Amino acid sequence: MQTIVPTDRMLLRASFVLLLLSQFTGLAIPMFRNPRLGLSAHLTGLMNAGVLVAVAVAWPLLAGSRWSKLLKGLFLLDTYGIWFSNVLGAAWGASSVFPLVGNGITAPRWQELVVSGIVYCIVSIYIFTAALTVWLLRPGRAAFP
Repeated sequence: MQTIVPTDRMLLRASFVLLLLSQFTGLAIPMFRNPRLGLSAHLTGLMNAGVLVAVAVAWPLLAGSRWSKLLKGLFLLDTYGIWFSNVLGAAWGASSVFPLVGNGITAPRWQELVVSGIVYCIVSIYIFTAALTVWLLRPGRAAFP
């Protein structure tokens, strides 16, 4: 008999916290040095809140894995990290890594490097996290190993 693992409450709560933060980001758009990147941060937060809901709903299929704790931490790092990098870039005006929303606004070199470093690290980790999730949800894998 299999044990039923419920939807992960912590991930659901984290998704609604990110949703709330992205709403506040939306209200702050006019105050950012780069308002277009502020809008991007707002939308990134909204989308990633949805990602966390999807992970929470899929959690019964992922929870039994030896990778589950790592996976949960990585999804939290990815979703909050990419939102934060957009907010930081909008506040500083760092746009080298966001050329479509840069609008000719630039920040001091060190700020551009910090934002770029965060973005590239988070995106790399996000790709790994998504690939690991696809692998764990592959057909034929038992839900609770």
